[in-house]
Amino acid sequence: MKDWVIGEPLNTKLNRLKKYNPEAFFYWYKIYELEII
Repeated sequence: MKDWVIGEPLNTKLNRLKKYNPEAFFYWYKIYELEII
């Protein structure tokens, strides 16, 4: 999960969740994956 990065169009501020709220980051990352497919 350390290598995961949420790119555009989602705001990169979501990447800060990785440090402060890893569970929330995980779910936002899964949403990001669905968007790019």
